Amino acid sequence: MGARIGVALAGSLVVYLLVTLAQVTYAARQDQARPTQAIVVLGAAQYNGRPSPDLQARLDHAFQLWSHKLAPVIVVTGGSAPGARYSEATAGTDYLAARGVPQSDLLREHWARQLAVPGLGGPLPRGPFDP
Repeated sequence: MGARIGVALAGSLVVYLLVTLAQVTYAARQDQARPTQAIVVLGAAQYNGRPSPDLQARLDHAFQLWSHKLAPVIVVTGGSAPGARYSEATAGTDYLAARGVPQSDLLREHWARQLAVPGLGGPLPRGPFDP
């Protein structure tokens, strides 16, 4: 009797994992892009003004959305490490400008240090933007 329960539990686990895999695969293939007021690119590492592969992938996706006229402006966020010559936002806006996005369609928010402070609730403080 105990072996039957074990087999049933193992079978249930396999079915659960397969259903979850199918749901994730389906959701990942859905394009939910639609017109909006702005495209926001969250910062990631940059190396002396060059976007890291992660940041570059985010910027390329933002460029694609902007090219399809889904938003009139791209907001690139990300501060800089102490002693860094470039912020993540500056590296990102420079990258997008080199791809043909006019400066008038780019906003930099490079004072950010982190998205949230652990243990603190409520809205995040507003920061300055520069064109």
